[in-house]
Amino acid sequence: VLTTHLLCYEASNYGHLLIVDPEDVYHRSELEKVAQDVDKLGINLIVIAEWYNGPLIKHIKFYDENTQEWVVLQGAGANVPSLNKLLSPWGVVLGDKVWTGTFELDPRHPPVEYSSGT
Repeated sequence: VLTTHLLCYEASNYGHLLIVDPEDVYHRSELEKVAQDVDKLGINLIVIAEWYNGPLIKHIKFYDENTQEWVVLQGAGANVPSLNKLLSPWGVVLGDKVWTGTFELDPRHPPVEYSSGT
């Protein structure tokens, strides 16, 4: 587990770089290092990210029972804009769509309700 910026690991010691639920903003030098590690050293990059939708975040609030106040989120989910910069050398872009509805994976099973962020 890396608890500091992306310049502090030696890619030749690893086969995979897992970035899970990132909320960080990456510095240009970090973006360049990861691209070099993937392209030149052959490290596998795996990104697992939560939802992100800038306009929707501004409308989400919750009641904090400790402070007895309504709190408006300043951010939520992963930092998708920063991840898109990280993934751009390979033509990968994560979207910001929010999905809600019912879908069916297999007609032999009942439909599944889905709501982004759950």
